[in-house]
Amino acid sequence: MQNDMDDLELVDPDPFVVTTTCLAAAAVALQFIQTFKLLDKNKPAQTRLAESSYTPLCQLRDTIETMQNHIKNIEKAVEHGSNAPDKEFHNVVFGVSLGFLNLKHSVHNEYSQKLSGLIQQFGAFSQWANHLMRQNPDVAASLGEEMLGVVSDADARLNKMIRDGATNQQILAESRLILNACHQAVENLLRQRN
Repeated sequence: MQNDMDDLELVDPDPFVVTTTCLAAAAVALQFIQTFKLLDKNKPAQTRLAESSYTPLCQLRDTIETMQNHIKNIEKAVEHGSNAPDKEFHNVVFGVSLGFLNLKHSVHNEYSQKLSGLIQQFGAFSQWANHLMRQNPDVAASLGEEMLGVVSDADARLNKMIRDGATNQQILAESRLILNACHQAVENLLRQRN
């Protein structure tokens, strides 16, 4: 009976936090493309993956996978804990305090833990990405070059979406596309090493 009573009390976190964290992760991934564009084109392409880049690449792969799992679990919590997930989350215009999630109290803890985990993994992803760009810019540029084939002009699309009032669902979809492209580029470089 107590759990039913708890579900009558709705908690209203702002979905902007989830979307912004995913968008920030996409922005970090897009830095690899910028590294590629800024790299001296006269330098010979890196043919062998440096040993010092193996650990950062593995960490990037693992943090992207964990972030993607947290995003899926957050969306499941919203689907399960909200009476109107499209109205409260997916179709809300991206912006601070423009939406709110009326989550059932029993689901809020799961949502909060997954969001905290997503933010924590974003921090690790950003740290490893910046480490790779600083220590192994050729490898970072290789990631960017490979990503460019999949997500060319993604930065322009995201900026346009934000200016034009896109929904959380649209921003999340574009951010996921970028993270998936980054993940695939990392996997491909790791396969080349083996």
